Amino acid sequence: VTISGSLYLLITVLFASFIGYIQFGINTISMGSFIGRLTLLSLFLSGVLVFINNFYTSYVSRMIKLVTKTLNDMISGGGNLSKRITIIKNDEFGLLANSINIYMDSLKTLLLKIDDTHKKVTLTGKSLTDMTQNIGTSISDLHGKSQNMGSSSKSQLSLVDGVDEKIGKIVDSINNITESLDTQGEYVS
Repeated sequence: VTISGSLYLLITVLFASFIGYIQFGINTISMGSFIGRLTLLSLFLSGVLVFINNFYTSYVSRMIKLVTKTLNDMISGGGNLSKRITIIKNDEFGLLANSINIYMDSLKTLLLKIDDTHKKVTLTGKSLTDMTQNIGTSISDLHGKSQNMGSSSKSQLSLVDGVDEKIGKIVDSINNITESLDTQGEYVS
């Protein structure tokens, strides 16, 4: 039973009792005495209502302060989401506290998933950075080897040109020897 439900039930019972008292009073006592008793009953009911109102207002104020204090502790505690609102009664404030606690559990779970994802993304980023650096190093090595091959090719080309020139001289010498042999063969014959 909630506080508002209890308050409604108490007022209904008091009102029903008051109606029964009025009916009974009119039948058995004089009108002057009845008005005096009616005034006393009205004062008593007013006092009861003031007491109930003060009690309810005090309870509401305490519950709001408790919820606010706990939420402020969560906020000022650097985001400590393990704190929970203590549920004192199973009334409207208990339901509110329970809902806030469930929300905090969901928020904590979500933040843990975000933190886990952040760690995975960081590791993947580091891995990609390492792979990029390795690829860069490999490309630099390939470039260096390509330049070395180009230099070697130039050296080999100049060697081939030198050999080609020497072969050309050898061919000229062989042609000269062949001409000399032909000439000597003509003298001999």
